[in-house]
Amino acid sequence: MTLDLTPEALSLAALLFGLRVVNYTISTIRLVFIGRSQRALAAALAFLEALIFAITMASVVTDMSNLSNLIAYCLGAAVGSYVGMVLEARFITHYRTINIVTKSLLMRCVMVVLV
Repeated sequence: MTLDLTPEALSLAALLFGLRVVNYTISTIRLVFIGRSQRALAAALAFLEALIFAITMASVVTDMSNLSNLIAYCLGAAVGSYVGMVLEARFITHYRTINIVTKSLLMRCVMVVLV
């Protein structure tokens, strides 16, 4: 494995990082839209998510010995997950808890429904 620190390699790594952040953020937001039954918007986001994933994955897989691309890919996933959670907290302002109690004590369940 090599750590290439040339300007070209670092710019590609930065691009992979940014694309991966966007990819994970889109994934989280898409799930919010699915929960809200906004199917068309969720499908459009799924298209973008798959396109970005294919581009980033192809760039990383073609040269698995390039450590800077691999690190950028993984860090982008971590940061994108965090950014997605922050945005999800802004989108979802209310939670509703529904308790369902059955006759049998063994069959109690609690559901959290996003509103």
